[in-house]
Amino acid sequence: MVKSLSYLMTIRFRKLFSKGDYIAIILLIVAYFLIAGVLFYNYERLRFYSAVFVLEAVMYHWNRKDIELLRLRKNYKILLLAEYLLWLSPFVIVLVLKLDWEVLVVLPLFIYGFISLPKWHFKLIHYPFSLAEPFWTILFRKYKLAVALPLSLAIGYLAIQYQNDNLFLGLILFLAVITSMPAFEKEREEEIKRLQIDASSYLRQQWRINALNAFFLVIPIGIVLIFFQKWSLLTFAILPVIAAVVNVVLRYVFFKNALLQQLFFVFYMGLSVTFYGIPLLAFPFLYKKAINHINTIKYVEY
Repeated sequence: MVKSLSYLMTIRFRKLFSKGDYIAIILLIVAYFLIAGVLFYNYERLRFYSAVFVLEAVMYHWNRKDIELLRLRKNYKILLLAEYLLWLSPFVIVLVLKLDWEVLVVLPLFIYGFISLPKWHFKLIHYPFSLAEPFWTILFRKYKLAVALPLSLAIGYLAIQYQNDNLFLGLILFLAVITSMPAFEKEREEEIKRLQIDASSYLRQQWRINALNAFFLVIPIGIVLIFFQKWSLLTFAILPVIAAVVNVVLRYVFFKNALLQQLFFVFYMGLSVTFYGIPLLAFPFLYKKAINHINTIKYVEY
């Protein structure tokens, strides 16, 4: 069983990093334990954020392709349960140190129950996204992100019901990550060179489409907030839309360097949340730089 667990964890890491990239794997493990350390020292305030660990394992299980092969083993459910508990070990260690026995009992039962569920096969899901930006539909089908939406509504309801604003803000950040994901996918340079419209019009078009698609995801949360008359929290619901728009612009600012785009996006949005949106004043500068970069790709000179 230990050998099988090692094999499964190796496959999991191989999907994230190239073969032999042990430094990246070690950094990921260290990052997980650092997050667990922050959770341990701020457990009362950040307790509900630990659900992100479990959500990641659930999403990974939902998208994995080797379930049918694993079912050839009689103990495959125990094997998967052990794998996920090993992956969640930083979180589990925090629960043990905090003596949170209630969650420690429920966690393996929840994971085992989810593993035992039959896998549904949806023929086709019609997403309300504009096909002018195909990456939204592609990513939602590829990663089955539709599963996260009803879960988000449930978390939003619990956050409001138990008056936990931190849990709600964590949900908003989760939706902001989802709405920013399509902008990390890029069209090829050849497609930009064949554009029949000017760079400014093209960027505004991408801006509108991504904002509209992100708005579709925010509407259910907004309805829940309005129903419970949580007007103070309603202003935060616009954050996923802002994240989608900002990352569209950053797509063209850092067109040839996806890593810089990701790092700058996290840094920029983090500062915007921390300093009450003041860094958004620099957005026109980024917008202008994105237009210049599109024109550079099109070999247009001004």
